[in-house]
Amino acid sequence: MVNERIILGLVNNAALLLSLGLIYDILSYRRNIQTPLMNRIVSGVTTGAIAVALMATPVIFGPGIIFDTRTILLGLTGLFFGTIPTVIAMAIAATYRLALGGGGTAMGITTIVLSGACGLAWRHYRLRQAKAFSFGELYLFGVVVHLGMILCMLLLPTELIARTMASLALPVILIYPLCTALLGGLLSARHKKYQLEKELEESAARYNQLAAQSRTITWEIDVTGLFTYVSPVVESVFGYLPNELVGAMRFYEIHPTEGRERFKTSFLEMFASKTIVEEVVHPVVAVDGRTIWMSTNALPILDEHGTLVGYRGACTDISERKQLEDRLRESELLHRTLFEQNPYGVVIIDPENATLIDFNDQACRQLGYTREEFSRLKISDIDIVESPEQTRNRIQKIMRDGYDEFETLQRTKQGEQRSILVRAQYSHIKGKNVYHCIWRDITAEKKEAQLLLARTHLIEYSVSHSLDELLTETLDRLEELTGSELGFFHLLQEDQRTITLHAWSSRTAELCTAECSHRHYDISRAGVWTDCASLRQPVIHNDYASLPHRKGLPLGHAPVNRQLTMPIMRHDKIAGILGIGNKKTDYTREDIAVVSRFADLVWDIAERKQVHDSLRESDEKFSSAFNNAPLMITISTIEDGRYLDVNQRFLDISGFSREEVLANTAVSLGWLGASDRTRLKEMMLKNGSIQDLELETRSKSGAKVLCKYWGTIIPVAGRKRLLSIALDITEHRRMEQQLFQAQKMDSIGRLAGGVAHDFNNMLSIIIGRTELALMQTDRDNPLYHNLEEIQGAAKRSAEITKQLLTFSRKQTIVPKVLDLNDTITSMLKMLRRLLGENIKLGWNPGYNLRRVKIDPSQLDQILVNLCVNARDAIAGTGEINIQTSNGTFGEASGTDDIPPGDYVLLEVSDTGCGIGPELLEHIFEPFFTTKELGHGTGLGLATVYGIVQQCGGQIRVSSLPGNGSTFRIYFPAASAPTDAPIPAAPEIIGGTETILFVEDEAAIMHMGAAMLEKLGYKVLPVNSPEEALQSAVTHAGSINLLITDVIMPGMNGHDLAVQLRAANPDIKILFMSGYTSDILSNRSELGQDLHFLQKPFTITTLDGKIREALQG
Repeated sequence: MVNERIILGLVNNAALLLSLGLIYDILSYRRNIQTPLMNRIVSGVTTGAIAVALMATPVIFGPGIIFDTRTILLGLTGLFFGTIPTVIAMAIAATYRLALGGGGTAMGITTIVLSGACGLAWRHYRLRQAKAFSFGELYLFGVVVHLGMILCMLLLPTELIARTMASLALPVILIYPLCTALLGGLLSARHKKYQLEKELEESAARYNQLAAQSRTITWEIDVTGLFTYVSPVVESVFGYLPNELVGAMRFYEIHPTEGRERFKTSFLEMFASKTIVEEVVHPVVAVDGRTIWMSTNALPILDEHGTLVGYRGACTDISERKQLEDRLRESELLHRTLFEQNPYGVVIIDPENATLIDFNDQACRQLGYTREEFSRLKISDIDIVESPEQTRNRIQKIMRDGYDEFETLQRTKQGEQRSILVRAQYSHIKGKNVYHCIWRDITAEKKEAQLLLARTHLIEYSVSHSLDELLTETLDRLEELTGSELGFFHLLQEDQRTITLHAWSSRTAELCTAECSHRHYDISRAGVWTDCASLRQPVIHNDYASLPHRKGLPLGHAPVNRQLTMPIMRHDKIAGILGIGNKKTDYTREDIAVVSRFADLVWDIAERKQVHDSLRESDEKFSSAFNNAPLMITISTIEDGRYLDVNQRFLDISGFSREEVLANTAVSLGWLGASDRTRLKEMMLKNGSIQDLELETRSKSGAKVLCKYWGTIIPVAGRKRLLSIALDITEHRRMEQQLFQAQKMDSIGRLAGGVAHDFNNMLSIIIGRTELALMQTDRDNPLYHNLEEIQGAAKRSAEITKQLLTFSRKQTIVPKVLDLNDTITSMLKMLRRLLGENIKLGWNPGYNLRRVKIDPSQLDQILVNLCVNARDAIAGTGEINIQTSNGTFGEASGTDDIPPGDYVLLEVSDTGCGIGPELLEHIFEPFFTTKELGHGTGLGLATVYGIVQQCGGQIRVSSLPGNGSTFRIYFPAASAPTDAPIPAAPEIIGGTETILFVEDEAAIMHMGAAMLEKLGYKVLPVNSPEEALQSAVTHAGSINLLITDVIMPGMNGHDLAVQLRAANPDIKILFMSGYTSDILSNRSELGQDLHFLQKPFTITTLDGKIREALQG
C-alpha cells in the first residue's frame, strides 16, 4: 500500500536532485578548466558529492533501508558525462552507502553500479546517432534504470522484499522516470549549449589563425578617418603595431606623400555620400619605407538615425598581384610591339570560318591593302593555290598536328602573284581556338633562285653551243622569268651609231615574220626601244601605244603593248641593247633587276667564250700537273678559306672526297683549327706569302698530319685566291723523333756504362779485399761484423752498377731459349710475396706460345721491376695482370714502327694512378723517378728498357692519369728448342795451374793475385798487355790460363788473347771487365770458347769461372 509520506519524501528528494542539478549546471558554466582529464575528474567528484547529499536526505523505509534519487543522478552521469566521471561518482556514492550500512546496503550498492552502467551502455549505443535526446527517450531511459532498481529490491532481506515492493515500486516507477526526463532535458540543453560554445570557440580560433596568416587587415575608422580598430595582422603587413594606428593616425596618413591629398579628398567625398567602397587599389607606405599595394573594400557604419559614424572595411595586400599585372602588361606590350613591328606579315585566323581575327601592318603592306580592306578578307580571297575546301583541310591539319610550314601563292590587291612561306601554329588564346601564321614573302628569294639556276644553266650551255644559240637561250629564259612574250638583242658598233639585230628569242622568231636578222642600220632610224641608249639607262614603256615618238613597227613584226630595254655598258660605251616585251602586267623595277643581271651575264659569257678555247689547253696542262703533283695543293678564297679546288694528293692524305671538300672550308672540315686558319690569314695579309711553316692538321679519321706549308696569293679569274702547297712530314718527323730518342738513350747508355765500369773497378777492390779480410778474421773479432757491413754495402752498390750496365746494354749475358709461360709461372709465388696481400696478381698465359731467347735473370729483372712499379702506383687495393700472347707484324701493318716478324708479347697492366703524358717520355731515363726521396733509384724502368733493347725487342707504354698503365714488351720469337736448366754452381775447388793475370789497375791486380794465391794457383800478375806478352815469353813453364781485363790502355784484352793464343794454342782465356763493349762482339778469331768474369767478383765466383774456363 502506497504511503503518502514515502511519496512526499521521494518527491522532495527528487526536487533536491533537480535543485542541485541546476546549481551544478550554473557552476560548471562558470568553471574554466583547460585540461579535459581534470574537467572529467572534477565533474565526477561533483556528481559524487551530489549523490552523497541525496543519500543524506533519503526516504527511510526501515533500519538501514533508504531510498533516494541517486539512481537518477548516476544514470544521467553515465549517459552525458562518460566513463571517468561516472566511475568516480559511483565510487564516491558506493563508499558512502557502504559507510551507512544496514540491511539495504547490498541493494544500494547494486543500484549505484546498475544505474551508472545503464547510463554508460545507453551512451555507447547513442554515440552512433547524431540526433539529440528527446523527452520521450529520456523518460524511457528512466523507466529502464528504475525497473532495474525495482529488481534490485530482491536483494533486501527476505521478510522486507514484499512490503518494500508494495510500498515503493509504484512511486518509483511513476516519479523517478519523470525526474530522469526533466533532469536529462536540463543536461541535454546544457550539453547542446556546450557544443555550440565549443564550435564557436573553434570557429573563432580558426578565424584568428587565418587572419594572422593572411595579408588582409580589418579596420574601423570614424568620420574623420581616425583609426578606431585595426586587426593584429597589420604588424606583419605594414610593420605598425595596432596601438600605433588606433587613435593615433588617420587612414590617409599612411598613404605616400605624393598623391596623398588627392587620395584623402576622393575618400572624404565617398564618406560624405556614404558610398560603399569596392576594390579601390592604392599604395601604403610601410614602417620600413616599402610601398605596399592594397585593395580596399569598406561599408559605412550608420547609427539608428542613419547618420554616418565611420567606416568598417578590409585591406588586402595585392603587391604580388600588382607586380604580376605590371609584368603581364609589359609582356603584352612587348608581344604587341613584336607583333606590329615584325618584318614579316603576322595574322591570326579563326579556324571555324577562315576569317582574319588580327594582323599586323606588314601583312597588309605585303599584299597592298589598307587595314580596313584587309579585315574584310578571308583566306580564300588571298590564297591562289588552295580552294576553300583545301584551306579548311589545311586548318584541320594544323589543329591536329599543332604546327605546319608550307609554301603558297597569294594574290595582291593589284592582282600580282607573290610566293609566300607560311609558318602556322595552332593556339588557344583567350578561350578561343585560333591559329596564327607568319607570312614571309619569298618571291624575291625564289626569283633569285630561279636567276641563279638560269645563270648556271647559261654558263653550262655556253660551253657546248655557239654564241647565237647562247643569245637565243638567254632571251628564252629571260621571257620565262619576267612573263614576257618578246625578246631581242641588238649589237651597237664601235661608232655608237650602227645597230645590228643579233638575236631573237624562240617565241619572237615564231611571231615575227619581218626580215631583220643581222641587218645593219643607223640608231636614228630605230624606234622608241633605243631610248635606253640615248638615256644610257634602262627604259620601261608600259603603254607603248600612247608613246608620241614611236615610229611604228616593220611589216610582219609582232604587235607590242609593253616594253623594257636596257643598254649593256662596257668601258663607258654601249656594247648592245637587250629588250623584252608584252608582259601581261606592267614592268617594274624588279624586272629591270632581272634583265640587268642577264645583260651583264650574257655579255660576260660572250667575252669569255672568245678566250675559252685558248684557256682550255692551258687548263688541261695545269690540271694534269695539279692533280699528279706529289705535294698537297689547294686553291681557296682568302676571306673565308672556302676551297675552290684541291688536287688528288690532298684528298688521299686528308681522307675527304672531292664533294666533301669543295665549297667547304678547312675549319668546317676539321682539317685546320680556327686559330690556325686565323694565323695563316693574318700572316698572308701581312707578308703576302708564307714559307716553310709547320702546321698540325687532322684527317677525316681524326689522325694528326704534320705538314710543311707554303702559301702565296695568285689571281684566279681576276680575283685574288690563296694557293696552298703542303708536304706531309708526319713520317719524317716521327723518324726524326725516334732517331733523337735513340741517340739520347744511346748517349745516356754510354755515360751509364762508363760510370759503371769505373764503379765496378773500385767495387772489385772493396769486395775482394773485404772477402780476403773476412777469411783472415775470426768471427768473434769485432772487426768481422764491420767487414760484413762493408761487403754488403759493396754488393748492393754492385747491383746498382749492374742495372746501369743492363740499361747501357754492356752487361754480359747468357741468353737461353725459354718458354715464357713456364718461367713466369715459376715466379708467381715470389711475385705475390713481393706485392703483398692488398694487390691481386692475375696471370693469363697465352696458348701455344712461341719461345724467346733471353737471359733468365734478365726476365726476372723485367717482371720484378714492372710489378714493383705497378705496386707502388696502386693506393690501397688493386690488381696487376700479367698476360702473354703471340703476335706477327708484316711489312704493311705499320704498327707503331715495330719491325716485321714473329713476336711473343709480354703485357703487364695495373689499376694504379697512371702516368701523365708529360712524364711518359722520361720514364726510361736512368735515375728518373717520381717517388719520394729514398724510395726509388730511378733505374727500374731504365733496366727494363736496356734488357729489352739487348734482346732485340720493343717496349711500348700506354697510360692515362687515373686509368692505370699497361707495359707491352715484344720479344723476337726464337726457333731453337728450349735450353736445359743451368746446373747449380759447385763449391770452391781451387787448383795448382799457372795463371797469367793482366790488369792495368794496380790495386785490382794485387787483390786478384792474392785471391788466386789463396785458391792455390801459381800467379803471374802483370800491369799491362805488353808485360803480359813479355812474361809469356820469359816464363819457363806453360801458362794454363790467361785472365785479362778487356779495356786497357794501348792494347785491349781481346787483342792480347789473340796474340797469346797464336803462340800457345792450348792456353785458356778468361776475360774480366766492369762492362763489355764491342771488343768482345766478334768471337770468330777465338772461336766459341770464350769465358767472361763480371766485375766486381767474389773469390767464389772467380774460382767457378776459372774451373769453367780450364775445363772448357
